[in-house]
Parts: sequence; structure tokens; C-alpha cells
Amino acid sequence: MDKAFITTLKQKEKELDSELKKSPVYKQLLAIRETIKSFKKSPMKQETGDRIEEPAISYNGYDSSSTWENKILYVLNNIKKGTVIQITGELEKIDKSLDQERLKKRVTVTCSWLLKESVIKKVGKEGKSFIYAIK
Repeated sequence: MDKAFITTLKQKEKELDSELKKSPVYKQLLAIRETIKSFKKSPMKQETGDRIEEPAISYNGYDSSSTWENKILYVLNNIKKGTVIQITGELEKIDKSLDQERLKKRVTVTCSWLLKESVIKKVGKEGKSFIYAIK
């Protein structure tokens, strides 16, 4: 009887998981969790002992498995300066595998973080959008 009960619970879990994956709110939750995990796994500055080491940033080629920070820095290195919309557009051209639905939000969050960490700077404004460049 316990095996049948567990089997029933597992089936119900699959059904609920399937329904949740259809929900835009659940998709948003997963995107936020992924962003948090990304920042925890790959901070721009890592403390090692008494000093803070800057991460290795590659401008010599696009790598789809690279961090979002490196993807954005790669684009900014190529276009010299740009708004979130321009950076997003370049990323869309380079990497068709990116989730277009969440790309602008990811670029916005990452640019804000890079700005806060003094990796990029604001060099102007285009309408309501800031123009960013590498420091």
C-alpha cells in the first residue's frame, strides 16, 4: 500500500509541476532564482585572503556558456557604448539560443550590477535610457 501511495504522490507532483511550468509567475520565479544563482556562482570580484581579485574578462570572442557579465562586456567592447536595448540587440544577433522573453530584463539587471561594481560607467542618456561603456 505504501508503494502505491508514493506512486500516486509522484504522479500528482509531475502533474502539478507541469501546470506550474505554464504559469508566467512561475517562469518569473525561476528567472529570479537563476539570476541569484548566477551572481552567487560568479561574482565580479572574488575575495582571496587579504586582496580582492578581478575576474578574468575575455573580450576575444563570444562564448555562450560565459557569465552574463562577460557577455555584456564582450558586446560593450565591440560597440564601445550602448543602451540596454542596443546591448540586447547585439546579444540577439550573436546568440540565437538566448531566451528572448527574459533577455532585456537580464541585461538590465546585469548592467545595473556592473555599474554598481564600477566595471562599466554611464556615458550619457538616450531618451530615458542610460548609455553604458566599459570603464
